[in-house]
Amino acid sequence: MRRMRSAIAERVFQLILFAFPITALLTVMACPLAAANPYPLMVGDQAPKLLISKWIKGDPIADFAQGTTYVVEFWATWCPPCNESIPHLTEVQKKFGEKATVIGVNIWEPNQADVPPFVQAKAEKMDYHVGLDTYDDPKGGEGAKDGKWAHDHGLMSKTWMAASGWDQIGIPTAFIINQQGKVAWIGDPMVLEKPLAGIVDGKWNLDEHAKTYLAEQEVVKENRAMVKAMEEAREKGNVAEAVALADKYLARDPVKNLDILGFKFECLYVDQKNIEAANACARQALENGKNDDANPLPTIGYVMAFVTPNGINPDADLGLKIATKCDEMAEGKSAGMKQVLAKFLFLKGDYPRAVEVQTKAIEISLSKNKTEMMKRLEEYKKAAGETTSK
Repeated sequence: MRRMRSAIAERVFQLILFAFPITALLTVMACPLAAANPYPLMVGDQAPKLLISKWIKGDPIADFAQGTTYVVEFWATWCPPCNESIPHLTEVQKKFGEKATVIGVNIWEPNQADVPPFVQAKAEKMDYHVGLDTYDDPKGGEGAKDGKWAHDHGLMSKTWMAASGWDQIGIPTAFIINQQGKVAWIGDPMVLEKPLAGIVDGKWNLDEHAKTYLAEQEVVKENRAMVKAMEEAREKGNVAEAVALADKYLARDPVKNLDILGFKFECLYVDQKNIEAANACARQALENGKNDDANPLPTIGYVMAFVTPNGINPDADLGLKIATKCDEMAEGKSAGMKQVLAKFLFLKGDYPRAVEVQTKAIEISLSKNKTEMMKRLEEYKKAAGETTSK
């Protein structure tokens, strides 16, 4: 689940839920910018160079060999969906064997020293080539300041992810490079098998796919401009304008753009404190949201649970429905959504269940700092103890 998000939604995905989308300026591009192209690197273009500073697993690959198909996937150790895609990529490598070579490129890593032990611990579960991005600053590498610094200074981050615009969507992201060294497909690695099979077998119509991809990216860029206008309006305090722009954006595509209800909910709930309108927005999301990237419920649930303005009591019944749905969407694997669910169970007075769910959230969390999570658990345990004693 990796789409354009507002500030609070960004916190959801960075801290507790899925990916780590970071917006950046498009600089140091490997491919020339065609006038009609929304981004410098598009499907159909010659692939940028592999700029690997160190190979962690597999024999080094200097260049893309003619006649060979490659999957270049970008990931980070702290990224939950990247972790989910690792065994899948291993299966892809096993399935296609010598017909395709999978390369996992670690990017946006606060400290590259964390990568070798991570890969070693994965063992056969991560059975493909793995390399580290190269930084344009000698002070980087094993001493990168944070993920944003690594984003801005990583050569492959810039020439692949930023050049294609996919840095604004997030990781994991995979590029399939065909036998002629051209970018044949870009997208989520969890759904790359069908296009990869077509490319390997020579049945992939690159020209047609490039045209389709161009049309899609033109819409994506227009949508990003609208989202930017919304966020700027909100930052300037023009919340009513931001809400109106969100409604206009949703009207462009009520299905694919449904995630904007998360932004609209924040504006109504946090900025305007219009709880009635905000809850109506949340119900709209609950009724229409699908289990895909456009679902705004994770953002709405997080805001209701942890960003409710002072003096306002969230609708616990509505919040519990949203949290339950989010936990189901994540198949119980998201520590963030477990925390949201635990909070609403607590607000509903189901303290033993809140303790149980919060405990599970702590168990599955990839966060190194679980202080806040532990504080909430103690709060729920105290409430459960008081109830039991009565």
